[in-house]
Amino acid sequence: MRKIIMVGPDINMKGGISAVNKTLLNSNRSAEDYVIKYIASYVDGSIFLKLFVAIKGLFQMLFLLLFFNPRIIHIHSASRGSFRRKYFYYLLARAFNKKIIYHIHGAEFAIYYAEASLFEKKKIIRVLENVDKVIALSNTWKNNLLKIAPSSNVEVVHNPVNIKNFKAKYNPSNEVNILFMGRLGKRKGVYDLLQAIEEIIISYPFVKLYLCGDGEINKVKEIIEKKNLSNNVFIPGWINNEEKIKYIQKSDIYILPSYNEGLPISILEAMAGSLPIISTKIGGIPEAVSQGENGYLFTPGNIKDMKMYLIKLIEDKPLRERLGKESLEICRNNFDIQIINKNIIKIYSLLY
Repeated sequence: MRKIIMVGPDINMKGGISAVNKTLLNSNRSAEDYVIKYIASYVDGSIFLKLFVAIKGLFQMLFLLLFFNPRIIHIHSASRGSFRRKYFYYLLARAFNKKIIYHIHGAEFAIYYAEASLFEKKKIIRVLENVDKVIALSNTWKNNLLKIAPSSNVEVVHNPVNIKNFKAKYNPSNEVNILFMGRLGKRKGVYDLLQAIEEIIISYPFVKLYLCGDGEINKVKEIIEKKNLSNNVFIPGWINNEEKIKYIQKSDIYILPSYNEGLPISILEAMAGSLPIISTKIGGIPEAVSQGENGYLFTPGNIKDMKMYLIKLIEDKPLRERLGKESLEICRNNFDIQIINKNIIKIYSLLY
């Protein structure tokens, strides 16, 4: 049996990395040649819980290195605190002469590097250039990482989605439901979206916007009340996987007007649910969303274009359906878990 340790945040946490890792682990359980042990390096909660999980994870790592004897350590990392935590796992893996895969998810990794001290920059470069494989979520991010560490061995593996989990779209009402999923705040473009919706509902009062996620909920609620948007904008909060599938099923348009992203799992999930996508020209998004084929892309902060594309889809149901079908087809051919898992297994095989 081929033994692997995978390190990342608790798979039951909120957020894209946890969702991706959970999907990968569930899929890899069917790979008979591999045994994967997962170590949670981080969890939401009090500072004491976070500290406990961090220390526990390192002890688990040491124990498994001594007695499980894996060949490969697959580390999932973002930026800032996530990178700093994972650095200790990198050091342990190096000390035991293991093959290391460094899987970068951080949407703001380039910003983190640019703002880092000289000492930390050197540490980042050392990790990227000394691991056996760096996984980037998109070609754009591959190029960004090669600018930071030119000698690193970077390969693109997109985020996966399990298409089988998603159901056919069903919205029998005359309303047009727009869905957003993610952390509410500036980085995800929520305040830009609220500004666009405020203008749109004057002419299209049947439009409903659902902001599903955590983050700056109270601030967003204050804006909704101040602008009298409570009949059109709703905040369900963070939704679990079953609720997510239901919201996608009853929605007509998916929107994510972010300023920084890798390859958002929420976009892939919306595509698996046959939704047309409106998002921004950043990170790996243009590798999933083709202009005019399965959605529309605009420059972050360009509220005028966001509003234009929203109205275009609000007014044209056949267009929404055509783009939604193309979303599903693109997702099936490029991002389904079966395809992505084969790419991961291929990397494992080459390193083993």
